[in-house]
Amino acid sequence: MEREHIYIYAWHSYKENGQLKRKKCYIGAYTYDYVARKQTDIGIVPRGMALGIERIAQHINEFTDKLVPAIESGTLDVKQARKLLASLQDSLAKLQALVDRLDNYVKSHSEDGGEGQ
Repeated sequence: MEREHIYIYAWHSYKENGQLKRKKCYIGAYTYDYVARKQTDIGIVPRGMALGIERIAQHINEFTDKLVPAIESGTLDVKQARKLLASLQDSLAKLQALVDRLDNYVKSHSEDGGEGQ
């Protein structure tokens, strides 16, 4: 199995004693190979902080893409399904509140009032 490790760094410039210097700073891994190998049961690749906010949507989409076929095929363990169901039900109200806040945020920060997105 070929493993590709991608690490993201940033260069920071600063002045020290009147001289411009640069320092390389580690931001994080693009993906976490070791963690991913330990989580093969859920089939989702954990991503590093370097991807920022985009990784939240990627995780949700990957989770859904893996879970729906398991439900439809009847291969999802019922005990795990009960735990997951309880967790998702608890999260549902929080997610809806987050959706509402994001919707209001986007509308209030759009030049056209949220139209034509």
